[in-house]
Amino acid sequence: MKQCAHCREFKPLDEFVYSNRLLGTRQKHCRDCISKFNKASYAKKKQKDKEKIYENRRKRGEAARQYVWEYLSNHP
Repeated sequence: MKQCAHCREFKPLDEFVYSNRLLGTRQKHCRDCISKFNKASYAKKKQKDKEKIYENRRKRGEAARQYVWEYLSNHP
């Protein structure tokens, strides 16, 4: 039995993922708490990541158009 550092519940060891399998050490947070944290973190960063992807796609498109324009103007 081990106590989760977040929810303070005592749970069996198989409820905690390994932090180092070779040494046999386990994380201090249970699987449920880690799952909740990861879902909340993903939801929080989702919109910002979408905006970054859109901006990068726009920049790559502009660079491609510029490359094609320069190539065609130099190679009629």
